[in-house]
Amino acid sequence: MRFFTILKEGSVSAGTRRIEGVAGASAMDYLKGEEERVRSLAGRLQVPPEELERKVESMLRTERELRAELAVLKDKLLSGGSMSAEKQERELPGGGKLVAQRLEGADIKSLRSLSDQTRQRVGPGAIFLASFDGDKVSFVVSLSPDLVGRGWSAVSSARELAVELQGKAGGRPDFAQGGGRKTKDFGAMLDDMPASWPGPDSRPSLARLALFS
Repeated sequence: MRFFTILKEGSVSAGTRRIEGVAGASAMDYLKGEEERVRSLAGRLQVPPEELERKVESMLRTERELRAELAVLKDKLLSGGSMSAEKQERELPGGGKLVAQRLEGADIKSLRSLSDQTRQRVGPGAIFLASFDGDKVSFVVSLSPDLVGRGWSAVSSARELAVELQGKAGGRPDFAQGGGRKTKDFGAMLDDMPASWPGPDSRPSLARLALFS
């Protein structure tokens, strides 16, 4: 049997696996190519080939640590208002407060985190946070339990807004998130939204009350 090396293997069906490889001169050429790639990568990372695995593991660990630090710094910027383009707070009919905030460059995870922080500060009420990144829009809607009990629905309002933004949204009656595209007439879209909150009672639209209207 000639020299043989496995290239890949996978499952074909239950109890059956397929193995693909090369043999003879083709196998030798393949291994030479792999060796050249390893030496090239080791040279770029400035380590001997035998230290390559340790180096990569160290780089991946550093990347995870930096990502964690970046997330902490981003949360601090958000909570401190450094990423906020505009913010409004106003009283809602029937009690409670609306906090509407527009931010730049915050991802959906950061919006959720800021929503939790804002909820602890304002207590009962509605929170509407939207972030813009180029032509993309991300947003979250958060409602306190008393508003949900009065027939307000975060997910219904988020889906209504997502339709206007040509995007999608999902969530629960008390919290929802979504996204879409920022169009030239974004403000006009929000102005044209229904003036009632989805629910059995007539309520002001969250988007209508928000800073974009």
